Amino acid sequence: MGVAAAPAAYDTAHAMEQHLVQRPQIVLPVLALALSSHALMAQRADSTLTSASIRTIRGIVTSRSMPLRGVNVFDLATLEGFVTGPDGSFRIAVTDTLRRTARLNARRIGYKPQEVAVQNIGDSVLIELEAQTALALVSVLAGRFTANAERTTTLTPLEVMTTPGGGGDVNSAVKTLPGVQNVDEGSGLFVRGGDFTETRMFIEGAPMFTAYQFEAPTGSVAGTINPFLTDGITFSSGGFGAEWGNALSGIVDLRSQGLPQSTYVNVNSTLLSAGAGGALRVTPHLGFTATAGFSNLSTLFALNGNPRAYRPPPRGSTFSAQGVWEYSKTGRLKLFALRQNSGFGIEVDDPSAQTTYQTARTSDVIVMSLRDTIGKFRPFVSASTSGLTRGDTNGVYVASTRLRSFNVHAEGAYTWSDRVTTVIGAEAEPINATYDTRFPKFGYDPGVGAPSSHSSLARASVRDAAFISLDTRPLSSVELIVGLRTDRSGFTTARTTDPRISFAWVPRHVLTFTASWGVYHQVADPAFLDQSAPGINLPALRAEMSIAGVQIGDGARFARLEFWRKNYADLVALTRDYAAVAGLRGRATGADFFARSPGPLGTRLRLTWSAAWSRRTDPNTLLDTRAPFDVTNSITAVIERDWANGWHIGASHRFASGRPFTDVLSAVYESSTGVFVPAYGPPLGAALPSYNRADLAISRATSLSPKVFLVVFGAINNVLNTTNLYGYTWTRDYATRVPVRSAINRTLFIGANLVLSKQP
Repeated sequence: MGVAAAPAAYDTAHAMEQHLVQRPQIVLPVLALALSSHALMAQRADSTLTSASIRTIRGIVTSRSMPLRGVNVFDLATLEGFVTGPDGSFRIAVTDTLRRTARLNARRIGYKPQEVAVQNIGDSVLIELEAQTALALVSVLAGRFTANAERTTTLTPLEVMTTPGGGGDVNSAVKTLPGVQNVDEGSGLFVRGGDFTETRMFIEGAPMFTAYQFEAPTGSVAGTINPFLTDGITFSSGGFGAEWGNALSGIVDLRSQGLPQSTYVNVNSTLLSAGAGGALRVTPHLGFTATAGFSNLSTLFALNGNPRAYRPPPRGSTFSAQGVWEYSKTGRLKLFALRQNSGFGIEVDDPSAQTTYQTARTSDVIVMSLRDTIGKFRPFVSASTSGLTRGDTNGVYVASTRLRSFNVHAEGAYTWSDRVTTVIGAEAEPINATYDTRFPKFGYDPGVGAPSSHSSLARASVRDAAFISLDTRPLSSVELIVGLRTDRSGFTTARTTDPRISFAWVPRHVLTFTASWGVYHQVADPAFLDQSAPGINLPALRAEMSIAGVQIGDGARFARLEFWRKNYADLVALTRDYAAVAGLRGRATGADFFARSPGPLGTRLRLTWSAAWSRRTDPNTLLDTRAPFDVTNSITAVIERDWANGWHIGASHRFASGRPFTDVLSAVYESSTGVFVPAYGPPLGAALPSYNRADLAISRATSLSPKVFLVVFGAINNVLNTTNLYGYTWTRDYATRVPVRSAINRTLFIGANLVLSKQP
């Protein structure tokens, strides 16, 4: 199940929004690169090698013996790719002079994807694609927005690393995609009018307890997963199939790395971190990778300033390891493990008292997965465990959390014909949750020694689920997916049933219409049980979502517009005084626009606009109000360019409407406690000013020798040093509102990575 935090979940942040403030977005600006940048260098270094050291995979793609244009052909080892022209030819540079073999993937809408083994790099390759009488799920080389019945967005590690302002963070890169509101500078994914806890992250099919590092009650700064630990990231902003459960709004699906193509070692150093990693290719079918990284923001703050008085600054460590065994041509067994520690302190200037928020946390995930293709049958099995231990203190508030889950997921897809595929699966997830919390009796008085209450919870539960889906293609231009899912958790009051349907129609190659409808349930964070009456269970959170869209074009040049609507029921939230209120409702409507296009002078352009109107029942007044994360407009524009000498430069600009907050109209002094008691205005009736920020990212990869690669990179966030507001606090008597500046002032970041490789 998806537990983001103990009572320090985002709903708790609504009750604490006057007391706690968020940390800077740049906490881990390039943590992923600080752990492992071998893939980045492998993708970029070809432009810096001498012509003598560059070899090329050449070939032609045909269909029915005729050249086929518009086919995306890419090397699975490096994700370097080429789009075929009218003659169907392609050429992909190979910079590793010791590589002898390669594996290519060729994809184009309307044709079955084809994977081809190249036994000797330098030989000419002929790839024959078979026309498909229906739509195909297409994730083209560098990750493109895909129009199909189950709409998704795919990102490669390289795209994550080069997203300006993203800081090498998976979640921050996903925030530039359609359907995500830029509610704040953290990396929480607020998808289509939903809270960030409604979006779940999976790795190899295994749910993760938390997708964030350096997390405090008002959000988070960095995602958990280093993008270079993955082969790619798939994001769905709704309309996802029955195989995905326990999520209301969105899915982030991570596929861990495949078999390493060579043995290598890399070391790195940045303003905030140091690390090392490497891979060992034992045999052509067995390999291991590992990384270790340590971060501390003291140097970064010394250069750029400490905007939020962190004492101590955020610090942490990350360790990962993976083994991959390709036991057959189609079968692959993986074992992936990740462990992280983080902590920091931050001064909180509250009207009633000045306090220091302190947090420390440890999280881990271990996943074993198996994928295979046996004739028409495609089995997938994963077994995992995920844990989270954290402690939080702020004045009288003290919370201790221990969570541990075990998950087994099994599914099998059977292709009856080119037009019909069935998927059947099941999963089980035991979970143990332990909370011990002391919290202010009154939210306006959180200081040390203030009146407080205590709660604790120690419960175990099991969630089980089963699902089935039918993917049909009744016409050559139509795809229809119908699915049904059922879940039951010991933390909820009843079993849930979720019907889902998705549809896509391609009347012409460059025109696609999509639509979907579905019901989605999610188990409430057990932290709410900690704040509820003993022994109580809560109904599963419910959302019903409808989507309709149209896309023109595909590949590198396209535009998509989608309209959506959601209705919520059985929601739960905390009041300012930490009381859990269940049975809340909500609704949201909106539209998303996303476009890509080549630009002038070899640039690539990307524009995202997400509009949302989100309303929820306010837990304090039970009135229908704007949701705390209701950001009407989020706009992101990105421009990027690559140069032949290895340089990459990208720039972005982000705009977001100001999020709502609850103002304070007046206050009365309470002599018994010595604090002022605020009188609140209409719930979430005021709004912050709009948000504007421009970011710049630059990197260069170069080959010092055939076996030694170097990459240097830098970034400037908030280039124009625009003053944005994170929120407001008040003077002690609440007579004056005091602006709290956003954590991102102009921030410079630099780093470098060195990789030494050898023959596999």
